[in-house]
Amino acid sequence: QVYQSWFGLALSADQKKLWWSGGGASMVHAFDLADQKLTRTSPEDLNPAKLTREELNKLKSQHTFKSGLALDAKRQLLYSLDINAGTITAINLQDGASGKPAPCGSRPYDVVLARSGLHLYISDWADRMVMAVNPDDLRVVAKIPVGEHPNQIAVHPQDDRLFVACASSNCVSVIDAKRGIVTETIFTALFPRAPEGSTPDALAV
Repeated sequence: QVYQSWFGLALSADQKKLWWSGGGASMVHAFDLADQKLTRTSPEDLNPAKLTREELNKLKSQHTFKSGLALDAKRQLLYSLDINAGTITAINLQDGASGKPAPCGSRPYDVVLARSGLHLYISDWADRMVMAVNPDDLRVVAKIPVGEHPNQIAVHPQDDRLFVACASSNCVSVIDAKRGIVTETIFTALFPRAPEGSTPDALAV
């Protein structure tokens, strides 16, 4: 059972392990997947309905909220964002150890691994940009301006394009990852020049 969760899901290539962002629980849920059943391998999260006021205040004071996840199977690392703290953390899947959180923008929402594996790309909900991050040291190496409130990112499986949903701009920004620029804007409004009406927040390629 999961009491707190949010956007952020990763599945191993063999479809035997699943990771799920814990949102305000300040954790990443982990499960084994077999015979269409999930078995929790991470500690249980706390039921907010059963916490004392003191325990709830302590949880809130941590100012953490786990958001996007990305799996790097080659490096055996799981990258986890914290949208409140503005950080990214690498979790070693072999021993479960978490590295030191690194700063990455104001409100990091989603993270994906480039098809080449050379960069991570992170959408920043607050700063209208997508950041390119070096997966080895988690350093931001480039910032790409996109539409307002970028959220989910999808990676094209056959070329170097990234698709970024931009909620308040009613569009999807298409990024050429090799050149680090937006090459196309796909408008998703209900009709031409509509001021609002779609606020895209999910993508699939």
